[in-house]
Amino acid sequence: EDLAKADGGEGEGEGEGGGTLRMRRAVPQAGGNGNEGNKGGNEDGTEGHVTQRGDLVAFLHPGGTGPGVDEPFSVVLARFAALQRELADAIPVLEDDAGEQEYQLALYGGSGSEDGDDTNIGYERHRDAMPDDGTGMDAGLGQRRVTAVAYTTENWAEEEHGGQLRLFLSPAQATAWAEAGWPGREGTGRDDSTELKVAPLAGRLIVFLSGAVDHAVLPSRGGSRVAVTAWYH
Repeated sequence: EDLAKADGGEGEGEGEGGGTLRMRRAVPQAGGNGNEGNKGGNEDGTEGHVTQRGDLVAFLHPGGTGPGVDEPFSVVLARFAALQRELADAIPVLEDDAGEQEYQLALYGGSGSEDGDDTNIGYERHRDAMPDDGTGMDAGLGQRRVTAVAYTTENWAEEEHGGQLRLFLSPAQATAWAEAGWPGREGTGRDDSTELKVAPLAGRLIVFLSGAVDHAVLPSRGGSRVAVTAWYH
């Protein structure tokens, strides 16, 4: 409930809550340019900067140092810090509390195409980091290890609003996902990967290895889709 309140409030304009409008104003002030590239892995396994995205983005800072946008999300940043400690039990490289972390707010404005065109709004297929087992040349150089995405938009209707996170999983990954009973609608990708579409419901958290899972964001319609992402190095 605390996370979802950041996108609530009394309406300041037709069709949107005051929280969404405040974030639209705050994101550019916090340094987001609306279409920032994200260094990671391309679909063909090469490294590159992904720029095909239709969201407003801003990086958040624990302690509320950013102008106007950090304070509403202090609770989610605190939970992300707690999550790092839990993950460190399984991934020892995350034990260093002094390691670099990134926290990003992303807001999609909800003007996706109704005809199924996935290119105008959303975020094309990409990977957040290159695959790395920690023994290569880049070991210890700030590699993104784990991605965690938390959603904060209330009253999101999947069929009406779209905006699902599309995960491209290997057969083994898909089997583990299904056995765990996690949410998502399944399909088959053009490269025989299993595609899972997960709705961005308030309070939902998705966690995966940054260098192991290709993913994309589908277009949003009729509402503003808000997500906060943590990358653990």
